[in-house]
Amino acid sequence: MLDLSPDYAVDAVVGRGGMGTVYRARTAAGAPVAIKVLDHAADDALDRFSREVRTLAALRHPAVVAYLDHGARAGVHYLVTEWLEGETLADRLARDRLSVDDVLALARRVADALAACHARGIVHRDLKPSNLFLVGGAPAQVKLLDFGIAFVDGATHGNTRTGTLLGTPEYMAPEQARGERGIDARADVFSLGCVLYEALTASSPFRGDHMVGVLAKILFADPAPVDALCPEAPPALCDLITRMLAKDRRARPGDGAAVREHLDAISATHAAVAGAPGAGFAVTERNLVSVVVAAPRSATGPGSDPSNLPTVVDARPALARLRAAATAIDVAFEQLAEGAIVATVAGRAHAVDQAAAAARCAMTMRAELGPGAIAAATGLGVVAAGGLGDVIDRAVSLLAEHDEIRLDAPTAGLLDGRIDVRAGDRAFVHDGLADAVETTRRLLG
Repeated sequence: MLDLSPDYAVDAVVGRGGMGTVYRARTAAGAPVAIKVLDHAADDALDRFSREVRTLAALRHPAVVAYLDHGARAGVHYLVTEWLEGETLADRLARDRLSVDDVLALARRVADALAACHARGIVHRDLKPSNLFLVGGAPAQVKLLDFGIAFVDGATHGNTRTGTLLGTPEYMAPEQARGERGIDARADVFSLGCVLYEALTASSPFRGDHMVGVLAKILFADPAPVDALCPEAPPALCDLITRMLAKDRRARPGDGAAVREHLDAISATHAAVAGAPGAGFAVTERNLVSVVVAAPRSATGPGSDPSNLPTVVDARPALARLRAAATAIDVAFEQLAEGAIVATVAGRAHAVDQAAAAARCAMTMRAELGPGAIAAATGLGVVAAGGLGDVIDRAVSLLAEHDEIRLDAPTAGLLDGRIDVRAGDRAFVHDGLADAVETTRRLLG
């Protein structure tokens, strides 16, 4: 057991994370406190721990867990904060979603905490339900936790290289999913939008079984409208969440203070319209869409799971060539921070042409990227209602460890013999590597 006597008497371990252990303890005066201890004193871990200490020490806000003390004893680095009784928002949402009133109360308080952070040049970068603590179980008493990967403007330790994935995939902004530098307050706005969406609908807007699929959805797919899953949500709140989840950060509210202003206006009018029916869900015409996912072999490594890439691969030169060719094959390409490349193909008038375009895209990616796993899926995607996410999930699920191009049954069936494929495990497989360029030319003809 940790020994920090005589300053603190440690009672019990209450949690463990990737970097440290959290203990419940008492001060010499008997007041309960939480003590977070760094388990691994490697340079990057110590840097993150020190960053959290400095950030919390600089913040004094009722919706941010309060810093009390920190130090190092016999090589053990520790941070002391106030003790909180209650549960995390993640624990609460595991049982049920929140009411509209509770979501508004929680949203205003978190936005106010973010406003205080953003005013000091602090970007949290990991806002999610498990980092929001409901004191006494009350959403109106929420507190923001864990500033371990926060960016502090002007601090030399705050920079990360392009391609580094920091944060939790389901709640990342698109710019984080790409591994971009220059992450600002609008990334926190996006993450808060994800949290509010989940709190109202009991569903994460970009949930998936594999990290590649989650990141691809963040970049390409729009979730189902809030009012389709929560009809009682005020239209103004649904509209605000939609804007917070905009792919282009320029379309989002600028920071926590801007979000708080919108929420104040919504809360002021909510009582007057409480009980009114929601705006409803307008059915959108379904369009055929294809998704192609490529995981270069150097990204996956032998024997690894290509749907959970551990290594960043610099595919920027190949990606530039693919985008230059996009005028010919009309496709949108994105590289994820973890190395995979995802493409969406849409807009073909005929289903056969759509499948051929998806196959052509897969072959082009093979020619430019070389060996690795590639998968393509085609389906009816209602983009505004989250349908594209289903096609993304299907494509990612087909990724294999072999140097194969895998097609789902709809894509292979629509090709009608244009490509020689064989039946494989859950997919139709095209094994050829040497003929990739020639096959691409044939499909273009």
